[in-house]
Amino acid sequence: MQRAYSPQVLRVLDALRLTDVFHAWWFVLLLSLVRPQHYRRFGSAFPQCLEIFSRPYKSPDESFRNALPLHKLIPV
Repeated sequence: MQRAYSPQVLRVLDALRLTDVFHAWWFVLLLSLVRPQHYRRFGSAFPQCLEIFSRPYKSPDESFRNALPLHKLIPV
């Protein structure tokens, strides 16, 4: 960023917290405003998604692999 912007512009961006968006107070506020609307629309699916993504990855079983349209065994 120092090569892209002059020191003065970089100071302004830092003051407005635009160089670290995900830790800026206004980004957290924006997320907190959007989240209730998102939960109202997709609320029933959120717990299911959380359950799926919180589980560790497991290797697919043999029946799933055999059902894939493109199937090729490669010896290692």
